[in-house]
Amino acid sequence: RESMGQLLSLVPGCSRFVGFVLRAFRYFRFHFPSASGLEGGIPDNLPGLYDRSWLLAPGPHPQAVWITVMQFNTLADGLCGMDSKKGGFTESPLESLDWKFRGQKIIEETQRHKVNGRPPDIIAMQEVDHFFDFFEPTLRSLGYEGRFISKPNSPCRRGLDPSLSDGCALFWRTDSISLVNYSTLNFDRLNPDGSATGSKSNQVAILATLQVAGAASPTLMAVAHLAAPKTAEG
Repeated sequence: RESMGQLLSLVPGCSRFVGFVLRAFRYFRFHFPSASGLEGGIPDNLPGLYDRSWLLAPGPHPQAVWITVMQFNTLADGLCGMDSKKGGFTESPLESLDWKFRGQKIIEETQRHKVNGRPPDIIAMQEVDHFFDFFEPTLRSLGYEGRFISKPNSPCRRGLDPSLSDGCALFWRTDSISLVNYSTLNFDRLNPDGSATGSKSNQVAILATLQVAGAASPTLMAVAHLAAPKTAEG
């Protein structure tokens, strides 16, 4: 059975238009759920977020400026809920893979861990394939600014929604941090011996210079998603 992406590839000029329609649908689904007919579609008996306990590291110098950083691989929608085989997550309740459930839970997870009453100053994310229609507007409403880079050949494009393309995202709280500059990186592809192949890999990164309020000098933050074999060694 052919995927939607394979079928669209047979129709010249169709992919771009359909991709636009799908992105518009996702936007309205999140911001106007009752109009989309999806409100209340998630069962109430799904498990909640995991309980977590934290060990605090020794405090910094008394004159140091505190920042908190959260790193989060969000599991791309195109690699689970919008994958024809659910990404192999067949032991999970299928409803829990639905993005309209998972997306909100991810935001809840990022905001419930606070230091001195504040959620993370910086959030670094991998496998983000809903940046423009969900993460960016949602986190902007919570006081964050962000940047995104997509993988050049995201496997999400071969799923049930070919407009999805995952990559890395970096967010920071605008009430305490400002962007000085940033750049994006597409890593080189290497041979097994570590020598360069002359081509680019599918792995990407964002590097941002951020000025934290009260800090004497800027801070360099980076987020990347590196390849690893699906083995114990990887």
